[in-house]
Amino acid sequence: MDLERRSRAARRARDREQRDEDWHERAQTASTGADAPQAKKHGAVYEGRAWYVGAVRAFSPPAMGLVVVSLCAACGSERAVRVLLEIDDRDGDSVCLVASAADEMVFASSYEVAALPAGERSLTFVAGERVNDTLVLSARVSRDGRTVARASSEARFGDQGVVEQRLRAVRCVTRDVDPIAPREVGAFDALPDGARMLAADVDADGRDELLAIDAEGALVALEGGLVAELGAVGALAVASGDLDDDCLVDVVIAGADGARVVRGDDPGAGSTTLGASARDVALGVRTDDGARGVAIASDTGLAISAWDEDAPRSIATGSFTRVLAGDLTGDGRDDLVATSDTATRVLLALEAGFRDEPGALPASIATATGPITLGDLDGDGTLDLASATGATLRIALNRGDGLLEDRTGATPPMLAADARRLEAVDLDGDCVDEIVALDAAGAVSVWARDARGLWVASTETLDAVAIDLAVLDADGDGAREIAVRDASSTVTTWRP
Repeated sequence: MDLERRSRAARRARDREQRDEDWHERAQTASTGADAPQAKKHGAVYEGRAWYVGAVRAFSPPAMGLVVVSLCAACGSERAVRVLLEIDDRDGDSVCLVASAADEMVFASSYEVAALPAGERSLTFVAGERVNDTLVLSARVSRDGRTVARASSEARFGDQGVVEQRLRAVRCVTRDVDPIAPREVGAFDALPDGARMLAADVDADGRDELLAIDAEGALVALEGGLVAELGAVGALAVASGDLDDDCLVDVVIAGADGARVVRGDDPGAGSTTLGASARDVALGVRTDDGARGVAIASDTGLAISAWDEDAPRSIATGSFTRVLAGDLTGDGRDDLVATSDTATRVLLALEAGFRDEPGALPASIATATGPITLGDLDGDGTLDLASATGATLRIALNRGDGLLEDRTGATPPMLAADARRLEAVDLDGDCVDEIVALDAAGAVSVWARDARGLWVASTETLDAVAIDLAVLDADGDGAREIAVRDASSTVTTWRP
């Protein structure tokens, strides 16, 4: 077993070295003016014309890991954009910084937050001869592949000198958020019954796309069309994250054949299937040997597998329908909340693996068998749990140590019909998540905790009869919207 673990670690180290060499080769090619080697990402090909950056320079000491990538021998009178990056200082986090020009990626690099010194972190992009005046900048903070914070902005090179642009990718940013009236944004073609939308930033521009598995088993985007031919008929797109630290979003689908990891660098071919079947998955966990993993919920139990190797290890038995990952205890490791046909369970992440923690949930929540969602529902910085049994919602607030207490109140929130989907998201910019609920009758409601501690529904409602729900940042401004899909697969976005 030790030899096998060392072999996997060595293989992952070689993969990281190869990615570094690929970026270096592209940088050197751009500096000589030759055609850059083609690199496929979600079906698009990036060629030499995409390189609009003359040089990328780190202002901070080299020890922080922001490596200087020289793309021109002599830049002359420099025009530059200096990115000032603000992130949470948490061990275990990594941050990807991506720059795009003319809708094509020109720079991407990932850094471990623990390796960065305290204080200002900056990266400077120097304009090259083939400059496009506008750079789209995106920063995404991840923990073991699961996105925990992100930010994006647009910067323009000035006529001369350095233009500064700040990116604040922290877990919570208070902001003024305006309501958005319901508006149709497009329609999917030929989605099967039971299809699920997934919001993910697949092109690393800071704006989410809506994805789904169509009737032919292909991964498709609402506005971008085909992403990858997968032949995954009946599967669901259920999770996304950067599992291999290449700054490209990987998508995980769940189906009768298992959990399938669709690689962001080559979604048509680069995929790995984990387990024999999967009903849901969660990212952000680690295996016993410290590798980034995927938690898999299936009819036969709950299992953890390394994302790039089909070797799931069972951590709980039963028939599970839903699994979520999040750090409930504040120890830097993501724990799991999973719903089976009979109960909702918490499994805490420890040094030696996951441990079932029956006392983590009160009985009123532990017996819930419907949809669940994790979010900060009271603004104290810890993850809380909203769950449903039938049409009744129940809310468990985290004490801060991973033990949750029922704070539903004397009158539980009631939906018009049984709950179909729950999402926790900050819609109004106050750093407190609201609960967005979709019920079996197609009604969407938004619930929040008022000053009295009561859970009340928004008076604004959506007329559309929805069969699916997702939350996304469609324009990259950091504020989230609600997206619903009706029976004709028409998608409407809305923010009350």
